[in-house]
Amino acid sequence: MDQNNNTPPPSEGMVFRPSAPQDPAQGEQAHAAQPTQPIEQVPQQPAQPQNQYTAPLYNPNPPQQGYQPPAQGYQPPQGYQAGGGGYQGGYPQGTPQQPGAGPGVPPAGYQPQGYPQAGPGGVYPPPPPMYNPTQATTRRGGVPLWLWVLLGVLVLGCVGIFVVFSLLINSAARNVSTGFSSFATAISTVTNGFEPSIAASAFSSALKSHNYDAAHSMLGPDLAKQYSVSDLQTKWKALEDAQGAITSDMSAVSMDSSNAAHITWSLNPANGRNYDVELTLQKVGQDWLITGANPALIPAPVTP
Repeated sequence: MDQNNNTPPPSEGMVFRPSAPQDPAQGEQAHAAQPTQPIEQVPQQPAQPQNQYTAPLYNPNPPQQGYQPPAQGYQPPQGYQAGGGGYQGGYPQGTPQQPGAGPGVPPAGYQPQGYPQAGPGGVYPPPPPMYNPTQATTRRGGVPLWLWVLLGVLVLGCVGIFVVFSLLINSAARNVSTGFSSFATAISTVTNGFEPSIAASAFSSALKSHNYDAAHSMLGPDLAKQYSVSDLQTKWKALEDAQGAITSDMSAVSMDSSNAAHITWSLNPANGRNYDVELTLQKVGQDWLITGANPALIPAPVTP
């Protein structure tokens, strides 16, 4: 080639295409007369990095979380041949083989045993959920334990309150019963004391009005034998004649264990001394009668 040729050398990525062969002499003239043909630009493929990411192959059965690979010493299943021979003699009988398939190639439509079947469109079902040991201790439904404890405390509290109120009510009832009993006893005492007092006052009024028969009817059986109607008249008239008109009053009534009433009958003559007679009355049938007198039913007059 001519050293005076000023054609630049082709750069990287450019292809130089020479023209058709000619006579050397004509070629030099034609090369000097004709312009150089344009160089076609060929795109250069980018260089592949050494650590380029390669997408993993699709695995329809990804290992589940917590999967541990088999430990050392794992034995392959019977019929497996190492070195690319693949699995031999493990396919179900009667399964048609692919035409031209060599040994170790699974037949068409073969599904590995123990793996889930692919669904429509070749989509495999999701793996089963992982076992969570904390779920075994979780209570599902029912009443929680703390609520049972709270209900037990409330029931015991209600029972205790009921017992306390029952004791208080019983105590109050006993007090009320005792109070009513005491009140009834007091009423009975007043009533029993009131009736003897009326009987003694009626006897005194009968003597002062000179109704000796009525006065005699108010005496008990034994005392009526000691004082007849005439005895009552004689003794009372003698006292009045000696000391003038007589007034009287009754003291409070006292009851003893034999249900006998004791009353002090005070006689106050207009002239002379006063006399106190202790009357004893008992209920005979429906009436209170004078059954005793001390020192005497009608005292004898005492002149000063």
